[in-house]
Amino acid sequence: MRNLSVLMFLLLGVTPKNIAQTVTVKSDYVYFNNIDYKLYQSSGVTTTNSVGAMGLILNDAGGDNLPTTLTSLTFSISSATGSALRTAALFVNGVKVSTTSTSTPIANGSTSISFSSASLASASDGASVNIELRVTFKTTVIDNQQLRFTVSSVTAASGGSLFDTPDGGGATSSVSGNTNKIVVTADRYKFGQQPADVFGEGSSAENMRLDHTMPRGSYQLQVVKPDNNKTNINVLY
Repeated sequence: MRNLSVLMFLLLGVTPKNIAQTVTVKSDYVYFNNIDYKLYQSSGVTTTNSVGAMGLILNDAGGDNLPTTLTSLTFSISSATGSALRTAALFVNGVKVSTTSTSTPIANGSTSISFSSASLASASDGASVNIELRVTFKTTVIDNQQLRFTVSSVTAASGGSLFDTPDGGGATSSVSGNTNKIVVTADRYKFGQQPADVFGEGSSAENMRLDHTMPRGSYQLQVVKPDNNKTNINVLY
């Protein structure tokens, strides 16, 4: 690339566009752990009513005196993640620049979320810009689900520096430990299936089902079974 640049400058007086731009993970980004999803269910996304799901950096490699202007950005997600998310939005240096629909939640089972604009973010020649993905949740989610986001597609404005690869490097969010993990806390119990009646000191060999019931009517199925010839019950959860 450097030899080509020198040759074009000597022959034509033109510096070719640099195509080495990338979108990378922000290495010092602070993720949420053990997310209490009930606190983040707004349709509109702000920095206070949402969860920061991923930090990115738009990098301009420099050398062509042109900026890199990001015009579209797509994340691939699992269908389970798509079913948990209500709204997603992009923030650049703390300012919201794009959002999914606030009137219609992200469709259950969605496997991608996309953002587009004439200029989502712009990094001047040799500089970089911070980008953050923030999300809110639906009222029904899966306990202990871990959210993962991968940059699957990026587009830059044709008048500036360009990306070398369609995914800008394929940055992926962390899933280390409890990072981006949804935690559901039950607030009541109910028997979903009663055991058979037992008289005296007998024991029941039948299963019974105990449901942990969450706020807003969502629940997580739990199963309990009596120990043989014992009066105590082991609760599996």
